[in-house]
Amino acid sequence: MAMAVGALPDSAELTLALEFAGLGACAAEIHGSFCGAAVLLGPHAGAVWLKETLGESDTQTAQVAQAAKLLGQVALTSFAMLEGGQMDFRLLLPTDDESLHDRTESLAMWCQGFMHGIAIGNQGEEAAKVLESEVAKEIIADFVEITRAAVDVEGADAAELNQAENEFFELSEYVRISALLIFEDSLDLRGSSSADLKH
Repeated sequence: MAMAVGALPDSAELTLALEFAGLGACAAEIHGSFCGAAVLLGPHAGAVWLKETLGESDTQTAQVAQAAKLLGQVALTSFAMLEGGQMDFRLLLPTDDESLHDRTESLAMWCQGFMHGIAIGNQGEEAAKVLESEVAKEIIADFVEITRAAVDVEGADAAELNQAENEFFELSEYVRISALLIFEDSLDLRGSSSADLKH
């Protein structure tokens, strides 16, 4: 039985907690990295990813402990969302009231994080087989391109701003659906239940 889908931490809150803990990553990059790891490690992604993300940080300090708590929430919720499919899964990006520049930069960082997560999870022959599929190759190549995404709307009129917003929405939807697609494509490799998720 799949876990009920909860809520991801607030993007700004998580980014601030990561900064206070000295972890040097934003919420979008962190979320992307877990999702990439989950593609290859399935319900066991949490433990490996959390250890990699925290590194040598002292989990006894209040700042790191708070970040670790939020990271655990990211892992559990994100895996449940991925299992839930298209209706449940969303990217952890800044809210729409943030600038388009910042949201585009965060989307690029999400894709960069996803690539890092793939590297974390790339353990053994079965993982390599997933990455050799045509679906995975195409998505990973596209994500590499998106890591370089940027937008400059300074001086743009209303029509240009509206077009830029539409393009951002389409790109973020492409990333969201692609992450789900590669996750579902690795079903045979993954465990089948988020109830087994370790963090």
